[in-house]
Formats: sequence, structure tokens, C-alpha cells
Amino acid sequence: MLRNTTFAMLGLLLAAASANAAPIVTMTQSDQGGSHVLDFFMTSSAGAEFLNYRLAVTSSNGNNLQDPTKSSTSDEGGDALDTWMNTVYSLNGLGSASYSFNAYKPTGIGSGVPPVASIDWSVFDTGQGDTNSIDLGGGDVRNAPWHLARILTAPGAAGAAVFTAFDSLTVDTTGAAVGTPFTFSYGAVPEPTTFTLFGLALVGGLGVIRRRNA
Repeated sequence: MLRNTTFAMLGLLLAAASANAAPIVTMTQSDQGGSHVLDFFMTSSAGAEFLNYRLAVTSSNGNNLQDPTKSSTSDEGGDALDTWMNTVYSLNGLGSASYSFNAYKPTGIGSGVPPVASIDWSVFDTGQGDTNSIDLGGGDVRNAPWHLARILTAPGAAGAAVFTAFDSLTVDTTGAAVGTPFTFSYGAVPEPTTFTLFGLALVGGLGVIRRRNA
């Protein structure tokens, strides 16, 4: 009886989780054109509409965040080798994005001069109907994951990024949108020799412990 009750409760929890699934954000790293490139992709909760997000990237080893074309804050198609942040609308050429520049303002009064150590922008939607699938007509149907942001860093840069995603189905008990944070680290992977030395040290340490225990 207790086992059946437990399974029933687990089923209800899984059903609730799937009904209120949170958005998903991923990050990839690559080297392009002399820069280390961080790309961020978002898929909203199933059936939800994209609302906005906040992306904060902070370098841990100096002013390493680059922005070759300061005047370009978004990029239709998401392929420019630059630092930009899109909404689903601006990515697909349906409307412009709006921004709050919490750290590093690229244009206008009070703008910063890259390279910088921190970029923190809030990016807001300007339209409706931008779910995980958009029909632009003429057989042009586009689907998530949406390529929403790209940050260029200097080669050898390291640090952390936090992407807080909002969509229309991730809400609290009052119905207000709740942000779902995704945290990533970036930077150079240790050289194979480093792993080898670490492995040898670990094996040697285990050998000492075994001899002492013997």
C-alpha cells in the first residue's frame, strides 16, 4: 500500500513538473577569427512564449570581453562575429530588441570602451507569438533552440556566465514570471600533461595510503 502511494505521489510530481517545465539554456564555446566565442541558446517551456532574459558574463582574469562593432547590439540570423544579444523577434528579423545595460553600455552617453571585464544586459521582447516554432510564411518555419546571444572574449580568457531566462509559463503562485538561472563557466581546458601529472599524483597518494594501512 505504501509503495503504491509513493509511486502515485511520484507520478503526480512528474506530471506537475512536465506541466510547468522550465526553459532550457545551453552554451557552446569555439575559437573563431582570433576570439574565443561564447554562444547561448534558449528553448522556452513547452507551449510558452519567450518574454526576456538577463545575461551576465564576468571575466576572472582581466578585461577580456570584446565587442568589435559596438553599434550592433543584436544580429538578425545570429551569425555575426561580434558581441550581441537577440530576442526571438530580433533573431528572426521580426522586430527590434530593447535593452537595459546593467554593466557595459555599448553606445550613447556613458558608453564603455572594450575590452571590459563584465557585460550584464537585460534583453526584452517586442512582440507576441514567439514560441518555440515560428511560421514566417512561404514554407519558412523556424524552431528553437534560439541563438539568442554571443559574447566574444580574448583567447585564454576565463570566467563565468549566468543566463536568467523568463517565459510566459514559468510563473509563481501569483502568476508573475519567474526567472530560471543557468550558470556556465568558460575558459581554457587544462593541458593533457596537467591531467597526466594529476593522475600520477593521485595514484601515488593512494599507494602511500595503502602501504600505511598495510
